[in-house]
Amino acid sequence: MSCVSNPTGDGDGAPSPRNHTAASIASGTTDDIIRVLPTVPGGTPLCQPKAAGERSVTYYFAAHGFLQASYYTIVALVTPVDSEPWLHPQPLTSGNPQADVVPGFKYNYYEFIVDKPAGSPDPEIRISMQEIYGDPDLYISFQDKATASPHVGTGQWAYRAISQDGVDQIIIPPGASQCNAPTAAGCYCASFPCAVQIAIYGFIVESSYLVTAQTSSSDASTQLVDGRASTGSVPNGHYAFYKFRVASDSVTELTFTLTPTIGDPDIFVSDTI
Repeated sequence: MSCVSNPTGDGDGAPSPRNHTAASIASGTTDDIIRVLPTVPGGTPLCQPKAAGERSVTYYFAAHGFLQASYYTIVALVTPVDSEPWLHPQPLTSGNPQADVVPGFKYNYYEFIVDKPAGSPDPEIRISMQEIYGDPDLYISFQDKATASPHVGTGQWAYRAISQDGVDQIIIPPGASQCNAPTAAGCYCASFPCAVQIAIYGFIVESSYLVTAQTSSSDASTQLVDGRASTGSVPNGHYAFYKFRVASDSVTELTFTLTPTIGDPDIFVSDTI
């Protein structure tokens, strides 16, 4: 990681193919994590605005294939300087897994906006979390994050999943009225669009996971990107839907690969809905 970008690698500290001198380096054998605090021991921020009066700072990263070709997921996460971090949840987009790490005894917060076309049926809401390591727990609330007290995950939750089998999934049917919320109105969206508040708790130890939010509205298919893996989970007897657009008529072959992590999923492919 560096504060400047210089692809020629002239020794100014920028990561590049020929210059591996950087401001910060992580080179472990599992997850590589660099945490940048507001100030370093001398009291000076690691990277500073390039012009007077600017408040934004750009960090530059390089991923190095050490000894062999490597495949990875890279995530940048900003933690607001706030004593109430649930007021600044990370947004989730439908069907797109978010990889993250939560420290032990701490929470990460997310928000998923659910909407639907006027006159259409209320959607089913599905929130899933796949454990990578540790013991993360999943909590969901429909309360307004600005007024809920305590915040989601600390007693103010409508649904939770705290299993230890690697995959936690909560499926909320349309109009649900049975949950842990104080009233039935807290078990589902009161109106649309509505915000689903999500908290993931690191039970005792640091935990890594993938969290995915999705609805069953008109097109709940996850868009696949050419050559990029997408991680998902599906309950017994249910289906998870995906779509892939072929933009060129010069393609000679399509390959769809489903690699099980847990269980025995099957794949079905069609060119019609």
